[in-house]
Amino acid sequence: MLAKDLISLILEMYPDFKGSKIDIKTPSPNGIPIFIQKDGKNYWLKLLVSPQMEGNLRDIEQQALKGLDSPHVVKLLAIQTKFINAERYDALLFDYIEGKDLEDILKDLRKSGKKWNENEATKLLKEVVIGINAIWENGWVHQDIKPKNIRLDVKNNKYLLLDLGIAHYFKDFSFSDGKHPKDHASPEQIRASIGQKVAVTFNSDLFQLGTIIYELLTLKHPFKESSKHKIDFKKVVAGEYSPIKSLIPEMSAKLASVIGRMLNPHAGYRFRSPQELLHELDDKKYAVESRFVGGVYFQPWPGPQGYKNILNYSVSSKIEGVLISASHIPSEAYLRDVKEQGYKIILDPETFLLCDTIQVSWHGDLPKHKWYQYPLNHSFFKDLSRVRVFVADVIQTQLQLGASYIVPPYFNIDNLVRWTPLSIQ
Repeated sequence: MLAKDLISLILEMYPDFKGSKIDIKTPSPNGIPIFIQKDGKNYWLKLLVSPQMEGNLRDIEQQALKGLDSPHVVKLLAIQTKFINAERYDALLFDYIEGKDLEDILKDLRKSGKKWNENEATKLLKEVVIGINAIWENGWVHQDIKPKNIRLDVKNNKYLLLDLGIAHYFKDFSFSDGKHPKDHASPEQIRASIGQKVAVTFNSDLFQLGTIIYELLTLKHPFKESSKHKIDFKKVVAGEYSPIKSLIPEMSAKLASVIGRMLNPHAGYRFRSPQELLHELDDKKYAVESRFVGGVYFQPWPGPQGYKNILNYSVSSKIEGVLISASHIPSEAYLRDVKEQGYKIILDPETFLLCDTIQVSWHGDLPKHKWYQYPLNHSFFKDLSRVRVFVADVIQTQLQLGASYIVPPYFNIDNLVRWTPLSIQ
């Protein structure tokens, strides 16, 4: 479509912009960016054309931003849709943010050789994490935290997150689709991109942000040989990089610790919530509510048929609920039925532990009727602080999904009695 035709289309969708300055920018796979100026006020419009988009990508950003109001996430003002010759055009209208994105800021830093100081990095870190938290509380994971998608609003001196075009809706119990930015992928996204069943949470966004903070402070990407090289996915998954303290010995222990946790290859070792990261930066104590309760619970096994059976399970009148494990995640309809029957929903962090740290035990491949056993790394469970951090992350994540109980993990290991049942402080 020619530029004049695009302008005509925009004016059909937004007739109030007649007589405005309309500047069409270079198209990208994520849509056509358009700058609009009217009566001294600036707007940013993203035009999405259906054939250019993959699956339901055109709808994702609309859904992710719906009802979201945060000072650190770009605000969606309006949406207009039009169909022309079987093609769908979605025009998303945003406030224009006067300023520079971090990609341009990083380019300027590299040219000058100047690095950010701790105060600059901490300001960015806090503000973007507030944005990540707002998106997470809305049920979404951004998935595309990269310098291009963080913009400095020079008028109000604050940073905002942009472009939720590949955001992931977490509350539907689905696994990640593996989409990720080229140079800022988290370990979970990399594993999902090669077909592993991995869930992503806010911790994936925190990992991506950690790589950016690291680069602003050192002018080096933690997982690249140089700015001209590609990211080394193997190093990302293994967590192989130079600790930031080795490059900046004078850095405060607090900020170095936060960045180290953000870049941990295991999501559960990062943070239990975005608020915990903010608490740590402000030297405040963070606590997760514990919901351990008594009762007798039934774990349906194997698979979907077992979940169906629980609704009619009547062997014991003491049965109070159903145990959900990571290897057999039920549908929302099933969970709704269980709750209507009066059962409690329980989630078992043991299997989430196993899946995330690749310490898996028995998992079934129901369509092929095969079963597999993987080695269990017992050394992981000997460090109680690491276990607490991981299980706390699982609990915090699953409470977001409406679980009424989380069962503590049980393993046949030496220090079992010392940490079972596990209380989170």
